[in-house]
Amino acid sequence: MKKGFTFIAGFLVGVVVIYMWGQLFNKDDAPEVVMDVNIETLSGDIVPTEEQDTRAGEATVDIPTPATSSIIVGEQVPGSTVNINLVSLPSDGWVVVHEVSDGVIVNALGAARRDAGSHEDVKVHLLRGTVSGGHYAVVLYTDNGDKEFSLVTDTPINDSNGGYLMTSFSIE
Repeated sequence: MKKGFTFIAGFLVGVVVIYMWGQLFNKDDAPEVVMDVNIETLSGDIVPTEEQDTRAGEATVDIPTPATSSIIVGEQVPGSTVNINLVSLPSDGWVVVHEVSDGVIVNALGAARRDAGSHEDVKVHLLRGTVSGGHYAVVLYTDNGDKEFSLVTDTPINDSNGGYLMTSFSIE
């Protein structure tokens, strides 16, 4: 009888722990973020029409001036890493690789955090690799100070014309 009671009590504790773990790490409740940026050509000319969904709350982030920001991306091969030749950030921030579909920036594939300044040979490790024939954009984002990338609280850095500080590339 004692063994049966111990087994049932252990089983119930396990069920409660698994339930709580699922509630804690449930990603289905994450807010949807919409980035609608039309790219006229993949050579870098963009027409920003960004609208970020702020249903999860608004974040206050100081947007740095882009006076010293730049991105240089060389030829890439398909794979799980994008190599950035040179990136300059006016403040601590993120170098983020996005997919481009039908001229619109969509999914963020990977991000690398860098302190303010110039950095050579930056490697951005991707959650899903690039493919032959794919189109991609590298966008610079501010860091809200928590050193964790978020499409909700970390915002793209704008250039002097109000567009994103970004460059685009294709993989042959």
